[in-house]
Amino acid sequence: MNLVYLIMVVSVIFNLVVIRYDFFPFYYPKIRRKLFPRMSLKRKTGRLKELVIAASFETITQRKNLMVWKDHRGVAERLFDLANSRGVKSFRKYNYPHAFLLYGLIKSVCMDKKHTQIFKEYFDRLLDKKGNFVFTVDKVDQASYGLVALELYKIYEQDKYKNLADSMWEFIFDNYKSNNGFVLYRKGQLVWLNDMIGLVLPFLIKYYECTNNKVCLAVAREQLEYYIKYGTDTETYMPAHGINLINNVKTGSINWGRGIGWYFLGLKEFYELDGSFEKEYLCLTNTLMKLKNKDGLWSHFPGSSDYFDASSTTMFLYCMPKELHTIEDVLTKMDRYISKNGYVLQTSGDTYGANSYSKTFGKSELTQGMMLLLLSRYK
Repeated sequence: MNLVYLIMVVSVIFNLVVIRYDFFPFYYPKIRRKLFPRMSLKRKTGRLKELVIAASFETITQRKNLMVWKDHRGVAERLFDLANSRGVKSFRKYNYPHAFLLYGLIKSVCMDKKHTQIFKEYFDRLLDKKGNFVFTVDKVDQASYGLVALELYKIYEQDKYKNLADSMWEFIFDNYKSNNGFVLYRKGQLVWLNDMIGLVLPFLIKYYECTNNKVCLAVAREQLEYYIKYGTDTETYMPAHGINLINNVKTGSINWGRGIGWYFLGLKEFYELDGSFEKEYLCLTNTLMKLKNKDGLWSHFPGSSDYFDASSTTMFLYCMPKELHTIEDVLTKMDRYISKNGYVLQTSGDTYGANSYSKTFGKSELTQGMMLLLLSRYK
């Protein structure tokens, strides 16, 4: 009888675990979305901005992990992930979502001495006694930390921030030299992804503006010119997710929203720097304006899906010419996708690779940061 009781107890525990970590996470968001669709709270522009900034500070001070890194997985897959997760925690903690959140924050509060000082104290805790990052810089995803360092250098003129930007440039330049003139998203990659354009080029351009390093600017221009030549559609100017480096064939989705956003970030920075790539920038803007969903925003896959994606939307709005939208119009449309306490909702999860895209949506440091960058453009 003891064995029977033991089996029963184990069975009950197992079923509770399955309900908690498999059944409930999978069905609850779908049921909630169907029964309780998000409605606009009709908050004023100033109030929304305050809430987004407050939620962003809460995220960095409490060190919450917002980004959806994996789609829903069953109990067996979760146990497997747990046993094979070495190095994953650090990768997710110090990666592009966190970097863009910091960049959005410093751009939003740089005129406010109190909040800028709080931000500085937080950022300095990411540095060791020698002034280097406490984490290993080994991925181009992390280039946006260099953007943050440059902003702090402009404000405080402390060499340690300039040194961080210098080391980030050296890391990227080493990548460039060792890969025959390509800044690769990952070592040994045969498919060149447009993620790299948005993750690296904004830093290279801002670094050039700070240092007048013409090699840096030339590297950035070379990357974008190649991508435009082999990775974009000649009629719509939409970028494919990737380019096969062996035969220059386009690969992956051409209407993956966040991928378009990554590419758009590089175009925007060059266009605003010296008017370069004007045709590509304005034509892509025109194409995207035709692909809005029923709410006047953008989806995960603009043109073939109507389901709102906050990362696509905030990236597009940030990159487009300011005169196309007013901040009042932007926030009126975004209001329903910002929680009561200021978190931007409904961002598609991290992408696994070309033609392998997340189906899960949630909060994200990336979108939180992009929303702040968008707000900073309308000061």
